[in-house]
Amino acid sequence: MLNWGSLLSGSLCSLSFAPFGIWPLALAAYAFLFHAIYSAKLIRQKLFRGLLFGLGKFSVGTVWLLDALISHAGSTRLTAVFVFLLLIVLLAVLFCLACGFALQLKSKIAASLLLAGTMCTHEILISFPIGFSFPLLHIGYAFVDTPISTYAPIGGVWLVGYVALFSATSICFAFYKSFAPILIAACLWLASLPLGIINWTREGTEIDVVLVQANTSTSEQMDNNEVQEIWNDHVQLTITDSSADLYVWPESSIPITVDALQSNLDEISTKLQGSLVIGTFEQERSGSVVKTYNVATVAGPELVNYRKQQLVPFGEYTPRLWLLTPLLERVDYPTAHVSSGSTSDGLLPTSHAIAKVTICYEIAYPLLVNKHIQNSDLVIALNADAWFGESIGPWQQLQIAQMRARETGRFLLRVSNVGPTAIVAPNGTVRTTLPTNTPDALNGRVHIRKGSTMFSKLGLLPIGSILLFSFLVPLAILNLTQRSTSSGQ
Repeated sequence: MLNWGSLLSGSLCSLSFAPFGIWPLALAAYAFLFHAIYSAKLIRQKLFRGLLFGLGKFSVGTVWLLDALISHAGSTRLTAVFVFLLLIVLLAVLFCLACGFALQLKSKIAASLLLAGTMCTHEILISFPIGFSFPLLHIGYAFVDTPISTYAPIGGVWLVGYVALFSATSICFAFYKSFAPILIAACLWLASLPLGIINWTREGTEIDVVLVQANTSTSEQMDNNEVQEIWNDHVQLTITDSSADLYVWPESSIPITVDALQSNLDEISTKLQGSLVIGTFEQERSGSVVKTYNVATVAGPELVNYRKQQLVPFGEYTPRLWLLTPLLERVDYPTAHVSSGSTSDGLLPTSHAIAKVTICYEIAYPLLVNKHIQNSDLVIALNADAWFGESIGPWQQLQIAQMRARETGRFLLRVSNVGPTAIVAPNGTVRTTLPTNTPDALNGRVHIRKGSTMFSKLGLLPIGSILLFSFLVPLAILNLTQRSTSSGQ
């Protein structure tokens, strides 16, 4: 019963994320999981139930990936299913390892600290862009519209997730007649309320922005004959308001190189009062080797480019994981030939603001977005969501963008070719958005922001200190228990 319940609770946990947003399900799902693994007598039972929970959570929560691989990435159905299952199993195995730390401690507070700390540590570790990473479906994202999101400017999405995980453990142990953890969890929720009135960043001048959503499909972007039409669509939506301070087009909005666009960009920049940021491509030749980069460009006489650093696994590159690469080569898995840009600060200077720019998948990396964020005025997130189809993928990406705005204390402009294109306020709320799959331009006014949140200044230090405390307390209690047992004998 507990085995199947773990699988079901993991599946239901996915409904706590966007677009469903039923965040109490996350608390209930993790509370059930903690009961299942805490009550298990053998370590293999804990791991197996954790594995089933991970399989349910990641298979349902990332089902959009399977649809994207089959319908939009050019994979055969068999190859897409193979890659999807491989990814889900890998993520579930990594998740289940954390479940082995459900120790039978006499102190339920210590047990709660250990469980929440281990789960949170797991999320941090799989977020580092080393080899293979998957920074999606962190539990903190489900709580971006709840009171505890006010912890994000202190410890990022991970501190929000830690509070949620501790709350779930407290619910679990309440059924064991231990109410001290739930009192602590209640205090954490209450403490989040006054945090909401803190202005971590200072409000600066107001600027007018225009975000262009041309509703360009994947097939159109891959057809060279459609390039001029795509350009015309973007221009037409842009020049309806030529007096704005900042114009933004989506990722790979014009599917040719920036050099080929030079004359067009010069022409349109003279018609606009403000700066134009567009997503396109850049090629660099070194001898016989030609590298292609996914870039964001500020149009003008002297183009300023930002090259995408964190590529999409299985989309823009194939992670070098043991037998994975030769297996995918044998099934002729289609991977785009895009190179990763060198390390940079990700800042693009425009006429009225310095923008911190992310392209597609990069928005999911808190530390990457935080890099040099104190030198920026706002965040721009360029996206190409057509390959998601009609799935839940773009809404998960928007929810992630909301958390980045919360963490950095800055307005975030999310621009997508098919939507959702949105303006996100510094407190993480979506101020305004465009209907998806509709060609339109989103006009709005935003304030540039100065200063830094605690998370922007200190990075992992706050959450790292909390996690260290979460591990040291249970270890100390275990040590004391062993000493008392030894002395009693």
